[in-house]
Amino acid sequence: MMNACCRKRLNKLTAKTGKDITFFVCDKCGRINIKGYNNVKEEPSLKVLFVGLGSIGKRHLFNVKQLFPEALIACLRSDRSKEVDDDLITFYDIKKALKFKPDAVFITNPTKLHLRSAFKFVSAGCSVFVEKPVSTSSRRVEELLLLATERKVKVMVGFNMRFNKVVNFVKNVLDDGLIGFPRCFRASVGQWLPDWHPGEDYSVGYAAKKCLGGGALLTLIHELDYVYWLCGGFSLVNSFTGKISDLNIDVEDVVELTGRFKRGIVSVHLDYLSKPIHRTLSVTCSNGRLEADLINNSCTVFYGNGSKAVYNFSSVKRNDMYLDEVKEFFKTIKEDKKVNNKDVVEVMKMVDKIKKGGLK
Repeated sequence: MMNACCRKRLNKLTAKTGKDITFFVCDKCGRINIKGYNNVKEEPSLKVLFVGLGSIGKRHLFNVKQLFPEALIACLRSDRSKEVDDDLITFYDIKKALKFKPDAVFITNPTKLHLRSAFKFVSAGCSVFVEKPVSTSSRRVEELLLLATERKVKVMVGFNMRFNKVVNFVKNVLDDGLIGFPRCFRASVGQWLPDWHPGEDYSVGYAAKKCLGGGALLTLIHELDYVYWLCGGFSLVNSFTGKISDLNIDVEDVVELTGRFKRGIVSVHLDYLSKPIHRTLSVTCSNGRLEADLINNSCTVFYGNGSKAVYNFSSVKRNDMYLDEVKEFFKTIKEDKKVNNKDVVEVMKMVDKIKKGGLK
């Protein structure tokens, strides 16, 4: 029989799974029961919670459903007026979401809330996937990672460009020394902000608002991360951040920075201004160079003898890298793999320096 606790202290939730089923999650014991059954429902093999369901949250949700169709999935939301996915158990109270006792939590709310949310769930013993960036600064990031180690749970930050097929091809070329060792990296990304989400008011999105952790530096932080990864780390030399357009935003729309690594220099450009969208990477090496187009998924390698080779990755779909990073996250949990978050800390420290040194 359903225990008294579950009868008196239930948080009633509805999810549609082909037919109407009413789930109950006990506020006290966290167990899941189904209305109409006399016995307690067997615990699902995997419980996943999403904190926030914006565009990137919905992408991760889609991928989790594809990978784990048997998973019981819930979401924690702050706005009751927003449309709710009928397939999801929905919480509006973090205390009740914690009672759900998820095996994995995806933090996909606005950037400003990432760190606070991550602390809540890591403290409760949950492994968390935090969408990039982990926070708006490096403050308390190391503390979060230490807490995860103490709680024996995983923290992974969603730097999906590390799973991009072209970026990984570039890394293999450099690691194998096919064109010598790298001397110069130049990464550039830009897109006209109003074009990001057609049909939506760009000025109210998180990318446009300082209070939500927006701005080109944090929103387009991928380039800092993957270049840091490719060259084995670099130190900041100089930077410029500013708003140079008439966009209705209160954050920077352009970032330009230079840095030094062991054998050469780094240059990174980020903007909300470019029409059409572009995302490119060029690397000059001691015996050749390469140029990668990360929008059209191609890379041209120029060899020191004057020859060149064009590599196309036309079969690659944009969602592939997001799917691969979700696979890796669950693999770290299942196999108890160590997550190397050293670069996460160093990139966030670089963000701090850029914010302090950027010309206004």
